[in-house]
Formats: sequence, structure tokens, C-alpha cells
Amino acid sequence: IITDILKSSTQGKMGEFIDIAYSLGKFGVQAYILWYIFTILAGKQQKTVPVQDFIWNLFRFWLILVFVRNMGGWLDSANQAIDGLKETFAGGDPWKWVDELWEKVQQVAAYLMSKDTSTYVKTDGAIAAILTYAGGILALLLTSIVYLAAEVTLKMLTITAPLFIVCLSFGFLRQMFNSWLQLIFSSLLIFIFGALALKAGTTFLNGILSVYVQDAEPLN
Repeated sequence: IITDILKSSTQGKMGEFIDIAYSLGKFGVQAYILWYIFTILAGKQQKTVPVQDFIWNLFRFWLILVFVRNMGGWLDSANQAIDGLKETFAGGDPWKWVDELWEKVQQVAAYLMSKDTSTYVKTDGAIAAILTYAGGILALLLTSIVYLAAEVTLKMLTITAPLFIVCLSFGFLRQMFNSWLQLIFSSLLIFIFGALALKAGTTFLNGILSVYVQDAEPLN
């Protein structure tokens, strides 16, 4: 529900950022061309920027604007590649493992509750079920917060991608692009380590819950 609300609330925002970034990029290219022409007229061209660098910079500006404008769907392809890396690093859908563990917790809690044969108030069964739910909810809550934070961060970063990609056009803003890229990789690394921890934790908790089920009846 949270991710769906996030998608609906940010729908169309990337288009707005594309228009803003493309406008800034065009103004930057125009300013660069005017500056180059001025250096020619001032007779300083041979000492500063050779023609090869000018052509290279124009090509670099054009390639950046291709991504910013999403020409040919290149920006969409880059965002899909980021999503693909997320799924690859996570080793699948992490939310599916969370759901499976939640089902296991419910089944064990119901089983332990059913083993209480009290006539009126099933105190022992209720305590066992509550403790089972408490441990399961704690594990699921911590895992969900970590994954949700990484999901939201990646979503925000991909939506604002045009603004940071256009920073590559200007040398003094290049650090902003580097910081944006570092945040993306940091979020992807969360899925790597989170997936490892979740797999290990799921295996461990499944083992504990299985022992509970086996020992519930003989231990009363």
C-alpha cells in the first residue's frame, strides 16, 4: 500500500524534472557556445580551448541531454537497470520472504493456541501465541523498515535522476552527480546485506518455530 501510494503521488513528477533539467542543459550549452565564440573574437582561442575540446564538449553535452530528455527511452532503460540490480542483489523479492515468515508465525501461534486444552480461559495457549507473535512481529518490523527505507530512497533518486544527470554538464556541479550515484549504490548494497541477513534470520526463526511445533505436545 505504501509503495503504491508513493508511485501514485509521484506520478508525472519525472516529466516535470525532465523539462526543468533539459531547459537548464540547453541554456548551459548555449552559454558555452557563446563563450567559445567570444574567445575566438577576443583572439584567445589558441591559448585556451582548442577546437577538438570544443567538439568533444558539444558531443558530451548532447549525450547528457539525450539521457535527460529520455530520447529513445535511455533514461527509462537506466532506471530499469537500477531496478534489475536491486532484484539481482536481493536474490529475488524480499517481501515474499517476509510474507512467508509471517504466515509461519501465524501458523505456529494458532497451533500452540490449539494445544491449550483449558475449558474456560486458555492462558497458556494465549501466552505462547502472544510470545510467538511478538518475536515474529519484531523481526518483520525491523526488516520491513530497512527494506522500505531503501525502496523509498531508490524511488526518490530515480525520479530526480534528470536533475542530477544534467549536473555532469557543469564541472562545479559534478560532485552532486557523484553523491547521487553513491546514494544509489548505497541503497543497492542495503538489499545485498539485507537479503543475506533476512535469509539467515528466516532460516533461524523457521528452525525455532519448527522446534516449538515439535515440542508443543510432549512438553504440554
